[in-house]
Amino acid sequence: MTVVRFEKIVLSGNTENKKLVEVEPAEIKLDTYEVPANKILIKSEAYAFNPTDWKHAVWKFGPKGAIVGSDVSGTVVKVSPEAADRFKVGDSVSGFVHGAYYPKDIGAFAGYTLLDDYATINYNKDGLQIAADHNNVIPAGVVQSYEGAAAINLSLFTDGLVFNHSFELANASPESYKGKKVLIWGGATSAGYIAIQLAKKIYGLTVIAVASSKHHASLKERGADFTYDYKTENVVETIRKEHPDIIYGFDSVSNKETFQSVYDAIADNSYIDNLLFLTANDIKTDANKKVKFNTTLLYTIINEEFKFGPQTIPALPELRRDFDDFLSKKISLHFLQHELYHPELLLIKDSFLNSVEEGLDLLRTDKISGQKVVVRASDVEK
Repeated sequence: MTVVRFEKIVLSGNTENKKLVEVEPAEIKLDTYEVPANKILIKSEAYAFNPTDWKHAVWKFGPKGAIVGSDVSGTVVKVSPEAADRFKVGDSVSGFVHGAYYPKDIGAFAGYTLLDDYATINYNKDGLQIAADHNNVIPAGVVQSYEGAAAINLSLFTDGLVFNHSFELANASPESYKGKKVLIWGGATSAGYIAIQLAKKIYGLTVIAVASSKHHASLKERGADFTYDYKTENVVETIRKEHPDIIYGFDSVSNKETFQSVYDAIADNSYIDNLLFLTANDIKTDANKKVKFNTTLLYTIINEEFKFGPQTIPALPELRRDFDDFLSKKISLHFLQHELYHPELLLIKDSFLNSVEEGLDLLRTDKISGQKVVVRASDVEK
């Protein structure tokens, strides 16, 4: 009988900096383990951090002991019968999970991880490699490494929903939207960085990106047609004057100030989306301005009701439909490995516990700009 032992990082129940998580030993009897329906079991190779990871811990969305983490990549070791037509043992994959929420074995930061088949990208056998790093930094590049693959899932999937669902482009004819303008506020965030590329390369939109001027050159390389620095005086008025016809507004920063700025900059009869439940009630609106408000929360693709604190989030079958359309019809493996760039990656090399604590703290204290924080399994294994 093959028994594999590994570590998993779980919620500690503490909300203090660098005390959010703790390490727990775990084991799997691979010979007899039955993979739940529609899931695959992977040996994890790399993990990436997202703001939602520390927010789940601090806002106590999940119970003590829940496995932390949303983004992971690795190698398939077992497949459920329902997923066997798409995945094989030995395939290189990356995926998203709702970590730090369930009181069961669902979460990315573990030596072995369960992934849902519908939220997993298959790069095929030997499709990913471990990247070379230079002083703990991996340059931005197309997705050909485990580190790069771990870094894109949550942002890619979220952005796909923004365009396909919130902006209603899933079933729209390309002729109806190509060339139209999208404003992406927070172009250097992970979500913004990926959104710029999708907007340009997949949907054919004209891209206006707002970010610190130090990121403008790289954002233009990724597809931004126009860039503005959010610190510039009267930047919203300038954008509105130079681009009075912005139809789509995506606030990837998602606070009341940035949401107001996006709303003020976009045109009448437009769409606006954010990532943190902001609505028209959170900002000053114009009664004569017709704007369709939306919030994108990737967890809704799970297609089951769940709670975020006092809020109950309903199952939304139509959102799952638009997500499936995005992955199956808009995105190809060739696009991911030859056209889509992951941002620059910052590697943390320490014990598993220390690495995760450091990564969560970097995001919680807002010390990351234009990078994605990642950890390699090979750097933390005992």
